[in-house]
Parts: sequence; structure tokens; C-alpha cells
Amino acid sequence: MENNEKALLRELIDYGYNHYDNYIIAQNVQEFIAEDFGKSGISQSVINDYKDKKFLKCTPTSWILNYPDLLTNERTSYTTTRLKNPINGNKYIRPKDETSRLFKPLHLAPETLNNPNEYIIVTEGEKKAIKAVQEGFNCIAVPGVWCWKSKKTEDGLIPDMHKINWENKEVYLCFDNDICYKSQVLNALRALTYQLQDFGAIVKNIKLPTGREVKNG
Repeated sequence: MENNEKALLRELIDYGYNHYDNYIIAQNVQEFIAEDFGKSGISQSVINDYKDKKFLKCTPTSWILNYPDLLTNERTSYTTTRLKNPINGNKYIRPKDETSRLFKPLHLAPETLNNPNEYIIVTEGEKKAIKAVQEGFNCIAVPGVWCWKSKKTEDGLIPDMHKINWENKEVYLCFDNDICYKSQVLNALRALTYQLQDFGAIVKNIKLPTGREVKNG
């Protein structure tokens, strides 16, 4: 039995499952993670690295991804939980009592963010950013199109927005193609564009191909 599977079994024991149940559940959870991340083209070696470094863990009903700190790469307490079986149509859960964060993939060097000579892509969703970095692009993500905003701060922005040196930085905004038919997504894209321009960034928008009733991104 591989080390990753053994570690998963130990986690599941904490949930009160016996050894036989653990083995069955472990297989199902491993398949769920591989399938879910695989849909985004993320390799098994990248998935294993997130697991080994304890940024990605499993429960019997979900996977949980901890955000790396933007500037130190240390594991933060902010997480995204992906439910295997959505509840009321919701498959992703994020902490309600914590201010949202920008997601920086583990394999993107933190110094990239504050180097004005390095471009950055901002996309929607953690897995898209992980895939982009896997393919050699500088990419971070917002967990939701408005999640760079906050009602808990004086300026209405999450603290992570101030940790990046945006001045003269080329920033490519790449949201899902539902901006074509969801006004709230388009409005969020425009608002983020204006905000980054206020920070001094050189902002360009990437428009993904559209298809009838097909969401790209």
C-alpha cells in the first residue's frame, strides 16, 4: 500500500471507520480526487505533492485544500472544501468567519508576485490556477468573482490585494466565459479591472471561446 493511501487511512480512522470500511472509502476518495482534479488536467504528481506537503487532505465525503500564503508559501487556515455530494446545489464550501484570500498555487514562486517584470494571470477557481502553473504560466485565482472584495475592511478589499506589487505589472484577467450571459460576472470583471488599474497595473482581459450552454473555464 502506497504512503499516500496509508496516510488517508489514518485520517479516516479519526472519523470512526473500521479498517475494512477505511480501505473501501479510501479507494473511493482517491478516485474522486483523481477524477475531479483530472477534469482540470492536473497531473497525479502535482496532486501527490499537495497531499505530501499537507495542503490537500481527504475526508470520507470531500477533499479540502488549504491556501498557501502569497508571500511565504506557508499553509494558511483558509480552505476550500469540495463536497463529493453537493448540498442544495452547492459543491464548494469556504470559511464564513474568515476574510477571503487570493489563491496562489504551491508551485508558483512567491517572488513572482512582487516582480514588476513578471506578468500574472488572475482566473476563477483554484484548480484552474494549479493547472495553469503546472503548464508553466504565472497564475493565481480568486475563489469567486467578487471574493477580492470584503465588508470587513475599511477600503472594501481583502488584505491579500495589498500584498502584491501591482504597479506596472501586466495582469491578464481570465474569468469563465459565463461573463457573456451573467451580468454579475461581467460587472465583477469590470470592477476588478478598474481596481487593478487604480493600483497601477496594466490590465488586459482574456475572453474564452463561447459555446451554446457550454461553460468554459
